[in-house]
Parts: sequence; C-alpha cells; structure tokens
Amino acid sequence: MAPKDFVEIVFLCLRYSPDVDPLNPMASRKRWNPTSSFPSIKDWFEQSMAKEMANIPPRVKVQYAEWQIISGNTRHFQVGSNLFDKIAIILGEESNYWHYHQSTPVNRHLQGHGLLLTYCSCCLDKNFENVLKMIEKCILRKVPNI
Repeated sequence: MAPKDFVEIVFLCLRYSPDVDPLNPMASRKRWNPTSSFPSIKDWFEQSMAKEMANIPPRVKVQYAEWQIISGNTRHFQVGSNLFDKIAIILGEESNYWHYHQSTPVNRHLQGHGLLLTYCSCCLDKNFENVLKMIEKCILRKVPNI
C-alpha cells in the first residue's frame, strides 16, 4: 500500500436541545483549528489528540474538520439507561475517542476509545447516527450494566 499524503481528523460535537425537531437535527461543518480550546473537555481533548498524533508519521499532512450537530432526539444521547446532553467524538486515523457529558441534574462523564470505524468529514451529517450506534455497542460490551 502506498504511503498516505494526508490524514483527516474529524471532531464531532453533538448537543441536545429540546427546541430542535427530533427528526431534523441541525448540522454545520467547518474547517477546524486544533488549537481551539474546548474548556469543559480540554484535558480529555488534549490527551486524545496527543495519542492520535503520536501514531501519524511526521511527514504526513493532517487535515482537520469539525461537525456541530444540535439534536432534539434524546435517542442520540442515550447509552444504556443513561442520558447525556453533550457528546464529543474524535474520529482519528488510528482510533476513535468519545466523551459523553451530562451537566444536569448530575455532573457525569463517560469516556472511552477504540478502533471502531473511519469516516471522512464529507457526509457525517447523514452518518453520525451510525457512529453513535457503534460507540454505544462498544460501551455496552465493556460496561454491560451501564
């Protein structure tokens, strides 16, 4: 296999909003600067990105993209019997990293990583549900009583 000229790292942010139609999530895509700060998940983000970047050869260019998806569908934010209100996912070349966050009524986090799938950033607005299903399967395999 020929060496790659570039790899793409996609940051997928999902946020729950009851004001959004559950059948029609709002999605926006933008080019993303990895030095942007994500205050509530900054430590997780920096650790995950460091692990991912350590596996990429030094001469390979890295392209970044970000998807922001706001959904009113609670199913997108449910893992087992737990409901979260924000999800951050890094879809890297070597691994996928996720951070589920619930801010009310309890401050709860669920983090993990695994090599589950690869997606380019072009069509994540239509495929993000597949990403969430794969991550949920992985979480429930590792922690069946969640």
